[in-house]
Amino acid sequence: MSARCPVTGKARYRSESRADEVLGSIWATPHPGRRLERRAYQCPYCGSWHLTSKPPLEEAS
Repeated sequence: MSARCPVTGKARYRSESRADEVLGSIWATPHPGRRLERRAYQCPYCGSWHLTSKPPLEEAS
């Protein structure tokens, strides 16, 4: 598996749990002034898991 999605260009994670681990490490490290990823989602194009800074779908409206 390549490191990036061929459609979105985002980093690819093999499982939701791995994406959540990475998300946790991002939140554990300060990033002043940087938009932070908020959740993991399964990509409809490559089937891998990606991170996004967008709110969960139920909060988006």
